[in-house]
Amino acid sequence: MKYPEIPTHYIHEAIRDASQRLKSFKKLKKKGLAKTNKLMIRRWSVGCDNQLWKLSFEGVRLATHDSWINIPLYFHKLFWRCYNGGWTLRSSARWKLVGSKLYL
Repeated sequence: MKYPEIPTHYIHEAIRDASQRLKSFKKLKKKGLAKTNKLMIRRWSVGCDNQLWKLSFEGVRLATHDSWINIPLYFHKLFWRCYNGGWTLRSSARWKLVGSKLYL
């Protein structure tokens, strides 16, 4: 294995994401709607299934190769309105790092 320190769930999500992007590109190219002849990735994000992340009121805990790291979150008013209204969280999360900010 090339990266033994990375949890296998991250590798699985990366492969799944790449195959979805390729399938979508092939479909657009077949219809003549693709902007380029080659697949280009402009924006990236990381997907996590429910075994790789946990949400608490202190923040998000993400699994790494040796432990869990805690990333503090500050919830806005709309989140609390939806959460108290009976909405439930998804079992998977998609996040991306832009500069020093984490978007969940």
